[in-house]
Amino acid sequence: MDKFLEAKDLSQSNKTIPDCIISPMYTFSENYIDLNEAFTNVEIFILKVNAEMDLQEDEESLIDYVNAQMSDVKKHRITSKNNLKIDFQITDKKLQASIDSMLNDKEMVYTSCDFIEYKDNTNLILRKIINIFSALCNRVLKNEKLELTWQKPNYWKDVDYLDNILVCNKPNSMTHTKLNNTRSKARFTIMIYLLKKIYNLLMVDSHINQREIYYQIINYVSSSNQVFSAIDTVSALLKEGTYDLKILSTSKGLAFGNLKIIMKDGEVIKYNKKGGTLIPNIVKNIKDIEASAFFILVVEKDAVFQKLSQENISQKIGRPFILITGKGYPDFSTRLFLKILWKLLSIPIFILADCDPYGIEIMLCYKYGSLSLHMFEELAVPNARWLGVHPSELNLLNIACKKMTENDMRKIRSIAKRSYMRSEPRIGEELKLLLKKRQKAEIEGLIKSNNFLSNFYLPNKLYTKDFM
Repeated sequence: MDKFLEAKDLSQSNKTIPDCIISPMYTFSENYIDLNEAFTNVEIFILKVNAEMDLQEDEESLIDYVNAQMSDVKKHRITSKNNLKIDFQITDKKLQASIDSMLNDKEMVYTSCDFIEYKDNTNLILRKIINIFSALCNRVLKNEKLELTWQKPNYWKDVDYLDNILVCNKPNSMTHTKLNNTRSKARFTIMIYLLKKIYNLLMVDSHINQREIYYQIINYVSSSNQVFSAIDTVSALLKEGTYDLKILSTSKGLAFGNLKIIMKDGEVIKYNKKGGTLIPNIVKNIKDIEASAFFILVVEKDAVFQKLSQENISQKIGRPFILITGKGYPDFSTRLFLKILWKLLSIPIFILADCDPYGIEIMLCYKYGSLSLHMFEELAVPNARWLGVHPSELNLLNIACKKMTENDMRKIRSIAKRSYMRSEPRIGEELKLLLKKRQKAEIEGLIKSNNFLSNFYLPNKLYTKDFM
């Protein structure tokens, strides 16, 4: 690193600037069904959907029959006294009416955006970089130590949720990186290199990938993570997203549905291919979006995304929608893409994630953002709804569970203390239940049969509006 940056001695007589500066749904009558696996409390479920169904006999006798049989026999066919099959069906029209009604819910949709509008921060960023270098030069002239200073909350307790955005509640809490400090010298040097690189990229309106930067200075750094961390730090220093700094990360997010985007260079990307299509790296290069969708479903895992994209759910429920996954923790491009779709299409967003501390945190990341990028409200959609998997469903659906570790418990307690949880009392109750049960589960635990998610779970959740 020393040959990458050599600060020269400055004398009073000759001061030199250092180099570094310069359909019908699921039915109970379909052959046989394991009642204990489907619902442990059938009576609640029957009462919940009874108003929407034409039963072949009165409600009480049906409930009595089911309850009497559940304790004795593992598998049953639900029949009336005349051995007539009874189908528990959510009719297409009822389900579609429920989905349609969500489009008018002002708490779930964005209603005032008819076109994509991006702010061009180029001149502002250039001025910020010039000011940083000017300040460093002044320090040199005054024989002061060289350092970079920026605001960075280290813990969630340092951030408040105010007016739908995350705000650092310790404005005087600053982080420093110094040239003359052995531990921070490498970070300081990389940050100076990045600032110069960003300035040049902005001047010629060009982009560069994170890994390209790493390979350009590979002989002077210990790992790629050192470079990627410095990029995030420069983003915090300038208070600008990396996409505005012309630095790209390879997008890993996928989308599927009746969706087409037109890029500024004329490229057209269609998302109707099963298995999904990558979300573009440069989301701000999207010129126009064409879509036919009633909602967006975000799923945590790629495996679940692949399964759902193959099952034609849109055809089954009679309402097209857009399916998105960030393959775990979502990257910058995926989160920005989701926010743009939500604003432009004015449709609700639902999130399906594992019922464990990390699945819940990923869901909350989509809703409220991350600690490191808390200042970017364009990366969060507080109006998104948590569709599942809820802790309160674990027993009801007899989902396979694992015991939570002490680290899991600490994570849940930490999440419960975040400022935005004050506006999420129902999610807070679910977290308490998770702590009480000390059990966690994955989405895959819902898959009782090949089409359980698409034929039963998702339609019923949308129909009953069981989300929060």
